Amino acid sequence: MDLFEHKFSDEEYTAIHDLAGCNYSPEKIALFLDVDKKAFLQLWGNKESEVRLAYERGKLVAEFNINNKQ
Repeated sequence: MDLFEHKFSDEEYTAIHDLAGCNYSPEKIALFLDVDKKAFLQLWGNKESEVRLAYERGKLVAEFNINNKQ
């Protein structure tokens, strides 16, 4: 699958966000989404991509929620 032509759905971006927030690696997220790992990691490696933004936001929201409860 060529992810550069693949449009992720809102549900897939939500999955990236949620899985990142649970500390899953990009490799594990690619496996969960059943997409080509190498292509997914290329997208994740681009700090301006929607994939990377969803990933980073998921980690940030999870960290905030943990710190906010302390």
